[in-house]
Amino acid sequence: MADHNDIGRWGEEQVAHYLEAQGWRVEALRWRDAALGGVRGDVDVVARSEDGVLHFVEVKTRRGIDGGVGRGDFSPEQAVTPDKARRMQSLAERYVARCGWRGEISLDVAAVVVGAEGKDAAIRYYAGAVR
Repeated sequence: MADHNDIGRWGEEQVAHYLEAQGWRVEALRWRDAALGGVRGDVDVVARSEDGVLHFVEVKTRRGIDGGVGRGDFSPEQAVTPDKARRMQSLAERYVARCGWRGEISLDVAAVVVGAEGKDAAIRYYAGAVR
């Protein structure tokens, strides 16, 4: 993994695989609203859980020291700021409006800690973390 963007994309793909392994269906990866004047940003993963909830997932990926073990302060999920939470809500509303979704939604956070040599990933998933 060469740079920040590569690590971020890798983390998003790891979370998509993780959710699929849970029986979820990934609807979109790195969804961006193409409308002019739209909210800046993207939704890292949009997935539908087995119970029919549509999840909008913000993925935060960081390299860990010793795979993130032994550092209690190493929390990529803390990088989701109130401003990012507001953008997530706005983007989720735009996605729902475009696809006509009428069911329940959830704004979630996934923290990915990249292990030694960039080969392993520890994933912490927080459903409904953003309110």
